Amino acid sequence: KLVAWKKEYGNPNIPLNSEGGRQCQLVRRLHIQQKLRPGEIELLENLGFIFQLSLEDLYYEADFEDMYARLTEYQLRYPNDPVTKKYRSDPELGAWATGLRRLGTEAVQPEHVLRLNAINFNWKSKRACGSKFMLEYRDIQDKVRLYGRDYLDTEDVQKWISKERSNRLNDKMNDTRYHYMVELIGTNWMEEE
Repeated sequence: KLVAWKKEYGNPNIPLNSEGGRQCQLVRRLHIQQKLRPGEIELLENLGFIFQLSLEDLYYEADFEDMYARLTEYQLRYPNDPVTKKYRSDPELGAWATGLRRLGTEAVQPEHVLRLNAINFNWKSKRACGSKFMLEYRDIQDKVRLYGRDYLDTEDVQKWISKERSNRLNDKMNDTRYHYMVELIGTNWMEEE
């Protein structure tokens, strides 16, 4: 299905609401859980498959009950140590908790917020993102929300986009950051104006 989708649409990333979309979602979850073999990963990467959705998307895609049970177990075991993004024993749980923090209580379903608060989920990470890319990305994202999409046309933002485009062309940008750029700017962000 991935190959057929790529032939028709130019990429193998089948949207969730299309036939085959659930299988793509399953592959992404298996990748997060580190259950794919290196050969399988290489084959999918060569097709152009994007493994990493944004961490925020993981909240909507994952089974809440399953993730909540795993988080509850973690919280009982380590009550004073919030689960981190790169929790080695359960990478999916770490990614899911990070996505929850990024979404915040405003974007998470109210009944989920109540349940997460009941187990003392820490909505604010003790660790600040040190990535220059993410700091710049979030700043631009906030200003686009405030001023509108025209903010993307400012000189400083255009310089940043150009630099990130160059990084991607020179294989210095991973798929996660690429996905963030698509989310912020659109699928045509690689095209120079």
